[in-house]
Amino acid sequence: MEKRMYNIGPLLTLGLCCSIGLSLLSCKGDEKKEMIEEPVSMRTEATESFAGDMPAIDSDRLYSDFSATSNFENWDTDKDNLLNENEYADAFFNTWDTDNDKMLNQNEWEAASGDFGFRNNADWEWAAWDANKDDAISKKEFSARLSETNTFEGWDKNKDNMLDEREYTEGLIVMWNDADDDGTLDETEYTEKFKRYYDNNEKQYLPERG
Repeated sequence: MEKRMYNIGPLLTLGLCCSIGLSLLSCKGDEKKEMIEEPVSMRTEATESFAGDMPAIDSDRLYSDFSATSNFENWDTDKDNLLNENEYADAFFNTWDTDNDKMLNQNEWEAASGDFGFRNNADWEWAAWDANKDDAISKKEFSARLSETNTFEGWDKNKDNMLDEREYTEGLIVMWNDADDDGTLDETEYTEKFKRYYDNNEKQYLPERG
């Protein structure tokens, strides 16, 4: 029987070339995948870095902004650099009286009680504060009811029956943080509230408004 001899060298060479070719294609595919994924990773890191650089809205930020106004000085009618409970009540009322008519209407009440964290608080329901049921809350009605809430005592951290400017802003930031029940105050919320109640509204706080 005649034996046939086969030269397998070319086949081995062809197989080796195919293997190398497939390896190169696989490497290029991985490189493309990395090139596609890298920008996403870079964007994520940049976003996280930016978010981490955002300043927290805290009592120090509010104190800095608030002390740059003359609101506290205007409220401090006896000029002792402190607010007693009567001055505090007047200041609170005047802050909420955004149309400066010496009365709080229900729209002002609903807006302010929400902004200051009292919307769902039974102690701050409109009907309970409008004692004479004339659809408006006077400063007298407001002051009388405010004293029953112990808000002043809660802000008076050193228990000297007076509030300095730091105690005022620390009490205020707690109210603002809790206003929407998420425990935080973002830049937009802060800016809107500060402008509405404290920024460039010096006329609103003149003592002679009564």
